[in-house]
Amino acid sequence: MKIFDKISNALGIEEEKNIPSNLKIQKLNETTDIAIDYITGKKHEAYLEECEDYASYKNSADKVTMAVSDGCSAAKGAKTAAELSVQFSLDYFQEKDWESMNVEVLVDDFVDGIQSHLLASEEQYHELSSTLVVLSYNKTTHNYISINIGDGFLRKYYEKNYSTDMVLTPYNRDNNPARTCFGNSFDVKEHIQIVTGNIISERMFGFVICSDGAEILNTNEEYGDKTLKSLALALKNQDGSFIQKKIEELQNHTHDDISIGVLLVTPENNSSDIEDTEPEIFELNNEVDDEEKTKFDIDEVTEKILEKKVSIPAQYAALIVANLNAEDGGLSMANLIDNQICKRNTVLRTMIPLIRCGLVIFEDGKFVYNSEG
Repeated sequence: MKIFDKISNALGIEEEKNIPSNLKIQKLNETTDIAIDYITGKKHEAYLEECEDYASYKNSADKVTMAVSDGCSAAKGAKTAAELSVQFSLDYFQEKDWESMNVEVLVDDFVDGIQSHLLASEEQYHELSSTLVVLSYNKTTHNYISINIGDGFLRKYYEKNYSTDMVLTPYNRDNNPARTCFGNSFDVKEHIQIVTGNIISERMFGFVICSDGAEILNTNEEYGDKTLKSLALALKNQDGSFIQKKIEELQNHTHDDISIGVLLVTPENNSSDIEDTEPEIFELNNEVDDEEKTKFDIDEVTEKILEKKVSIPAQYAALIVANLNAEDGGLSMANLIDNQICKRNTVLRTMIPLIRCGLVIFEDGKFVYNSEG
């Protein structure tokens, strides 16, 4: 018996029949059903701590978006980070015409947006660490887009019997399961995963998005296949009690919090005149140009940055902070881009380490150079 099981038993948690659940299920239309849930893991139950996963969805006439997020327990703002990340993602993909956007532009815009959203929180930015999986689906065109930041995953239902296959995989730094990438990470754009496609041409029947607390669905193929098929059939029948029971079963395989979203889509997938396609998975290049790294020379600020050991090119960062005049109230993200001080895809990658080391502060939506930092 593992230590958290012993603690749970001592506290009587094992005898609890109704595990707290946040299950939401809905039939969105004749061809689309959704279920979302997040549940506290044994570790947090044992220590009487809150669930640090979060999941939700947002629906409109033409689109539905669902998202799950796993707050990093080592960060004080884990729960807040998960909630803010999910809420921002739902609003973003429901409001944006993502089908017409270039993928690299979309990733830049989305990551900059979510990190700005976290920066505006009352919590310390470096404490707002969480993973994120988002899936947005257009019910009219049947196109979809999904983004994965961190060690969550996306699976697709690809047959009428609801067999599944992996689409977006968990990311772990240096193959270490204890290390991943978060929404507030400096290098998030280098490790974000994105996939787009069309459920008609790919002969798909839905999606499952999960945090790493549900990794048993991947590591035990037989159990995962059986569980995901059961969830799909229960969702088609709008059987909430069975769905909750199956999600609670997952808790027996982990001490981690669990968040999961299931979206079933069943239009006419088997039309013979539709050409089969595969999902398009993108690899993004977000490196700063060598010329941009070396063309600045502001000695005094550069020296301070070098002393602070900021993890960005010192001369590049020096030009940035030299333009953040406190007397002018600082510069917003839009100002930095419009004034060509920063490229769009490098703003937060530059500002975050400067904030962490105290050279820059963020207040009233603007970045200001902290001369006392």
